Amino acid sequence: MTAAADHSGSMAVEQLADQLHALLLPGVQSSAPSRQRLADKLQQVVVYLQQNCKGIASPAALAVAPQNDADTPDNVKRPSTDEAEVPVVAAVQQAAVMPVSRKHRRKLAKPFLIESFQQRYVALEVFYLGWQYHGFASQCGTEGTVEVIALLLRSASKTGEPALLEEDEMDYSLKLNKELPRDIRVLAWCTVPADFSARHAFALPRPLLFSTAHREYTYFIVQHGQLDIAAMQQSATYFVGEHDFRNFCKLDLEHVKSFRRRILDFQVKEMQPAGTDGRALYALHVKGTAFLWHQVRCMAAVLMMVGQKLEHPDVVQQLLDIEQNPCKPQYRYASEVSRKLFRKEPLLFSRCVYKNIRMRVSDRSHLQTLQIIEHAADQHRMGSSIYMNLAEKLKSDTYNVHQTINNERHSHGVSAAPYVKLLKREKEPDIAQRLRAWSERQSECSEAM
Repeated sequence: MTAAADHSGSMAVEQLADQLHALLLPGVQSSAPSRQRLADKLQQVVVYLQQNCKGIASPAALAVAPQNDADTPDNVKRPSTDEAEVPVVAAVQQAAVMPVSRKHRRKLAKPFLIESFQQRYVALEVFYLGWQYHGFASQCGTEGTVEVIALLLRSASKTGEPALLEEDEMDYSLKLNKELPRDIRVLAWCTVPADFSARHAFALPRPLLFSTAHREYTYFIVQHGQLDIAAMQQSATYFVGEHDFRNFCKLDLEHVKSFRRRILDFQVKEMQPAGTDGRALYALHVKGTAFLWHQVRCMAAVLMMVGQKLEHPDVVQQLLDIEQNPCKPQYRYASEVSRKLFRKEPLLFSRCVYKNIRMRVSDRSHLQTLQIIEHAADQHRMGSSIYMNLAEKLKSDTYNVHQTINNERHSHGVSAAPYVKLLKREKEPDIAQRLRAWSERQSECSEAM
């Protein structure tokens, strides 16, 4: 097709767009954007008809004759499906004069403008599986989590109208979940002040009317006879209270000035009793007002060492005593071992509770999310059953490798090398040394700039 023919076809499509707008919306003046959108759609129709119908030469063949009184929706016949040749003009004209609903007419006449609606600052409680998304921020760990985020959303009330009450507002959970993938779900929402911050309570200095009451984490572990659960529970109780947790975190000197945090509760709970294979599922459930970077993973790692009887339960008390142990001994986080063995980290940020905030839960959205989670759980149960049956088969095979498997099975945090007690391991630099090193790096960067 020559450039002249292509230009002629484009002009014909634009001319047809103007005439179709007059047919669809008589008496309504069309805007340039609406005409362009209609022209783009018509161009797609032309390309489709060229590819699928006979007798179509080029878009330049489009020529709409002036409409007469006989061309009305009542007497225009639709082309039958068995017609091999459908002229472009006839096909498009007949489609154009078909009856259009009142709702569709309003949509074409009044394009959606976000500026014509009010906005509402909303906190959303969002559940997502971080295995796919690596959390909301760049971080080493991935996890399943429940986050609270705050953002401006369109309200159902228009500009200039009185603001709607929360109970009359649109169902944000239901609408957002229609657009989100199945492993990201909005659980609840509520209206919050403009200076609300989901992470730091309030961005501006003011009374903490909406400060975080507490956060809850759950770390899942598999027990197949090698863990002393009673010793782990005894050791976990030593975390409860306000302590300096510098030996149970990854230091973030740029943003954190105090390492004191308060743990409200720490339980080792049985989640699923042992099956025929002798394995049970337990959860380390911790509740606190705030947490340091990797604090939960560090606490879980030390409790696993206690459970394997590599450390005495009072090792937690000794590490919390920063006067006797000001420097953190070197050890791996529980997440590092879990990702190596299972490729997924069993850490769940399960709950975040705010003062004076009551989330609104949509019944329909809640039911849909519950069905999705239950379906996913059933899929994992079936997968788990397949692996368990395969393991039983291998144990009963004639190769007689069962004892070898038991002897060589990996355990959490244990390597083949001789175990070194935590308090006897090489220590990381203390806070003062790290601060000096960090200040020197900052000075060097400033000079370089």
